[in-house]
Amino acid sequence: MADLQFLHMSDTHFLKVYQNALEKWGVEYNPTEILEGFLKTIDFTKFDFVVHTGDLVHDGELADYQSFKELMETYIPEEIPVFYCLGNHDKKRLFHQVFNGEDTDKKWDYISECKDYQLIFLDSSSEEMHDGVIDLSQAEWLKAQLEANRDKEIFIFQHHPLDISWINGLEKTQVPDNYDQLLNQYDIKGIFTGHLHQNRHYMVNNRIPQHTANSLVFGMTIDDVWNNNRLGYSVVKVVNGNLDVYTDIVNPVVERFNQNIL
Repeated sequence: MADLQFLHMSDTHFLKVYQNALEKWGVEYNPTEILEGFLKTIDFTKFDFVVHTGDLVHDGELADYQSFKELMETYIPEEIPVFYCLGNHDKKRLFHQVFNGEDTDKKWDYISECKDYQLIFLDSSSEEMHDGVIDLSQAEWLKAQLEANRDKEIFIFQHHPLDISWINGLEKTQVPDNYDQLLNQYDIKGIFTGHLHQNRHYMVNNRIPQHTANSLVFGMTIDDVWNNNRLGYSVVKVVNGNLDVYTDIVNPVVERFNQNIL
């Protein structure tokens, strides 16, 4: 298999003007400034693609989606593919209007490919509920995509992670019966998610790596569930068939020193 490298970002919760929208989470900084600063520092040309796993915008309006799209396109070169998943804070109709030129509120399930890899994007979000949900029709669609690409290595991207939450036993993504068995039938290289505002690594069915990226708006601790200002992203590599996920911190700024150690 060919080597691959992509950038995984998530949960930007963008707004053109925040006012007090994030006050309940204790956010006292300007997330837009941090997001733009992050985009400025990244050399996107070294990536095969960029993926954002949802909550692009925080319960926003049309102007927020337009401004978010403009910001991303300002810093990410046109030749680098950017793929989006939708989160529970996203509004499907507004997303489709701005990004796809369509007046619809349909779920955003789609496929793409890069080199030897099949990329599958599932819309686990609902505007009526905070939890994730993958319904039976989506599971059937997923099975058809997996079966059609049995000879390829597969990545799945969605907003809500499978099986885990902030606290053990709390809400989990709802899936149809036998969904675990469906996933086990195919060569799924990894599942990539957001939603938790935490960097998490979990083995689905004890065999499929699931990587959850940090948020770029605010972080969350595990078990005792405190908000914090730890923001970050992930760089994902496949080298000689091996999956390597590096997570980096954007905020607070990490001091780097002694570069010439190798």
